[in-house]
Amino acid sequence: MLRARPAVKLSPRDFRPGRLLMLGFLLVVLSRDLFNLFFPPDELSTLSLSLVLVAALCVSYGWFWLRVAGTGDARRATIALVVLTASVVGFTVLDPSRSYPFFYPFYYCAMVAGAAYSWRVGLVATAAVTAVGTAVAAWAHGRGVVEIDLALVMLLLGLTAVAVRRHVASFVQLRLAREEVRRLAVSEERLRVARDLHDQLGQSLSTVFLQSEALVLELPAEADPRIARRAAAVAETARSALEEMRRVVAGYRSPDLRAELEHARQILEACGVACHVDTAVPAGIRDADAAALAWAVREASTNVLRHSAARACWIELSIAGGEARLVVRDDGRGASRTDGGTGLAGLRERFGALGGRVTTETSPGGGFRLDVQYPLAT
Repeated sequence: MLRARPAVKLSPRDFRPGRLLMLGFLLVVLSRDLFNLFFPPDELSTLSLSLVLVAALCVSYGWFWLRVAGTGDARRATIALVVLTASVVGFTVLDPSRSYPFFYPFYYCAMVAGAAYSWRVGLVATAAVTAVGTAVAAWAHGRGVVEIDLALVMLLLGLTAVAVRRHVASFVQLRLAREEVRRLAVSEERLRVARDLHDQLGQSLSTVFLQSEALVLELPAEADPRIARRAAAVAETARSALEEMRRVVAGYRSPDLRAELEHARQILEACGVACHVDTAVPAGIRDADAAALAWAVREASTNVLRHSAARACWIELSIAGGEARLVVRDDGRGASRTDGGTGLAGLRERFGALGGRVTTETSPGGGFRLDVQYPLAT
């Protein structure tokens, strides 16, 4: 059984050439139907109503492709589709001869219906507007072959729009996956540098420090005081360099909270899980606190990917009253037991040692919730 792919949200700036190309189809309406309206001209009342309907058609169609398509906003997509379909129906009913014998304005409805929703809903919407178009064509006494042609073309256009939408979603997810691969490569290189610093430079600095201290202790009492001071300065410099190197290594190895939140969103969406992140991370949060919360985000997002079979995930991080709270929930299959596996057990141990607490909950209707509460250091 195929699993519905969650909507991949796009900015109106994404795929701008493709959006403008879809607007180009309005030239057919503007060039043909406007010509039919004025040559020969209709009565003023009919002409005015027809112009209003053509304007509504163009505005709703253009608004959908420029502002709504790809955003995942089903409510606005439905408004655009309803207004567009009503405009086409009204325009056709007002004077069927304008669009006869093909009733092509209904093609716009099929394209919007297929591109407006997830693929299952898009198929239903395409079938619905096709039924409306065929019914209007039958009411206008179109020949049977015209109704068949209209239904076939609308279905094909709707299916094409569904396919293009899924192709765009796959392309966006592939782009996210590539960004994740690049991020992992950078992270792996950081860990390699940290290991090299610790294993090679750290060992050398430790040797210099120990040998310098030994030299200071072994100097005879009658030795020149300047030699003792210089040996002590070498030992102090080596000790400072060793501590600084350890801080650098710790910084390389410690996860970054904001980067981890963004990484969780990207990897979840790249794997087909719609991720909603709501955070309020202050700029002054201590590195140790940020690292602990970042580990929690990493563990929680990994659990969603491996075990939940979820379609959507919500990550909420808030800080108030000297306490941080991380809530990660999904709409997946939940868990058979609330004590979790080794990952959650390790998370409980980590935050328990820091004075925090980790709780989990499985909803009766499905879905899993992880709640981490952690007192920030003062």
